[in-house]
Amino acid sequence: PTRFRQVLVNLVGNAIKFTSTGEVLVRAHPESQLGDEMMLHVAVSDTGIGIAAEKRDRLFHAFEQVDSSMARRYGGTGLGLAISSRLVELQGGRIWYEARAERGSSFHFTSKVRVIPREPAEFVEDSGPLRNQAALVVDDNPSVRGILTQMLKSWDMQVAAVDSAAAALKTAATRKGAPFLLALVDGGLPDSSGFTLVKQLHQQFGLQVRHVVTMINSGDRSADASRAEQAGSDACISKPVSQSELFDALAELLPLRGSQPASLSPSLPAEAFELTGLRILLAEDSLYNQKLAVGLLEKRGHQVSVAGNGAEAVEQVSRGSFDLVLMDVQMPDVDGLEATRQIRALEEQTGDHVPIVAMTAQALQGDREKCLDAGMDDYLTKPVRSQQLYETIAAVLARLRPAAAEPYDPAQSTPVAETPSGQSGEIPQAATGTDLAGPAGAPPEPEAVEPQDEPVFSQVAWEGALRQVDGDPVLLQTVVAAFLEETPRRLEELSGALAEGRSDIVRRTAHTIKGGFRLFGAEEAYALAVELEGMGRQGDLSRAEASARRLRESTQALIRELSAFAKKAVVAHNA
Repeated sequence: PTRFRQVLVNLVGNAIKFTSTGEVLVRAHPESQLGDEMMLHVAVSDTGIGIAAEKRDRLFHAFEQVDSSMARRYGGTGLGLAISSRLVELQGGRIWYEARAERGSSFHFTSKVRVIPREPAEFVEDSGPLRNQAALVVDDNPSVRGILTQMLKSWDMQVAAVDSAAAALKTAATRKGAPFLLALVDGGLPDSSGFTLVKQLHQQFGLQVRHVVTMINSGDRSADASRAEQAGSDACISKPVSQSELFDALAELLPLRGSQPASLSPSLPAEAFELTGLRILLAEDSLYNQKLAVGLLEKRGHQVSVAGNGAEAVEQVSRGSFDLVLMDVQMPDVDGLEATRQIRALEEQTGDHVPIVAMTAQALQGDREKCLDAGMDDYLTKPVRSQQLYETIAAVLARLRPAAAEPYDPAQSTPVAETPSGQSGEIPQAATGTDLAGPAGAPPEPEAVEPQDEPVFSQVAWEGALRQVDGDPVLLQTVVAAFLEETPRRLEELSGALAEGRSDIVRRTAHTIKGGFRLFGAEEAYALAVELEGMGRQGDLSRAEASARRLRESTQALIRELSAFAKKAVVAHNA
């Protein structure tokens, strides 16, 4: 191992030293194997300055420099390759140089290694939900495209790889059949087209591409992650991308069972995604997020109780019986992480374990780990997408509580705890929302609530908003009404926090309202909310008032358009 490491470190070090732009690529594969002895072939390629043809014969000669001017410019004695050659010989291999067709060099060496039989893995990565799913890879670097394609294909995914934003849009526009489960986009595409592409895929091709993950440079991660989030990216991952990091990023978006015992990760039958009649507790402080989640869950026949903060969630779990808890992470007073810890502490006395799924607008690496460390069982990003919600619930229950898949019988159920307001399983109805919904059994016709005569400069991405509610125009009306009721109050809360210099409240309030802006595709308001959230997180409110003023102006335009839509829906319903 020591000799092998010395050779590899020397070759990689040389490649980095002589490569000012481009890439250094290391590949390894078995060349041959006899019994437990394998000949391993390693190649180190770069896009550096290369080596002149007349000097290649002397590369591995002992104590002879290829070019003394190189030593003066780049440092070193020129002995590394000669020593590497000798070390390779001692390992029963050989070393050689190949000129690349394009600029650069490629050094190869072989080494005899012993194959150690692998013990059966105690833990496995279950990539079943990825199998036969389609993925779109967008990166202008052919080597990176190839590596990412190979990673995804190792999970039995069907991969389309393109080198530009234009090619990606064409591929998405002409997609037939099942949508792409994933688009993996390089944020560093030329002319900032990567972030523009993320926005276009999110807004225009939501039916063709379900999730967008942006690859960003690790050197400026914070700024690039913010740009990606503003563009509508579902998650970010730093380059260079490793397979384990990519899997973790996908696990934050999809119901993957990473690092779970194989026996706890059964393949799910199709009927598992049709679970109905579950008793679900939703812990969420945002009214429109409540309306959205409750509406999607009730469409599947589930009974939903609502808690407005973490303390209420702990109380309801202690008093009632639930098949599942959906827990918002960032809530006032007792947040979702602390509420989960308290619930798990209570369960140590009872021996129970209610599945808890985190919900958060954050989608960065590390957030999922915090949720799992607190005792949560899975992770959802907001705004909640219907299919993602249904699949995650099915996967969690199949793994932890398979009995919950049995049909719900109200006569035999344990009543769930009532909310402090005394409304068991019901969330407070907004006055506008009640008017829109109308009497039971008389929902408005779908065509009556489609947005008509949109302004030339629409603040709302109506097609995207309708997708968010699973194509249900009645649910869209309800969510709009809740947004119109809640958002002005949140803006007042933000103004009060700025006046008092409460950066913690600024951060939390901006975090809450940005979800609604993203739901309706209000780009400017969403970007300003993200900006204010960052200021609150950093504790620097010196520029926050100006951003808040712009946010209020942008929100007023959004509210006018949503109000016009709500009024048309009421008129259409009463007609």
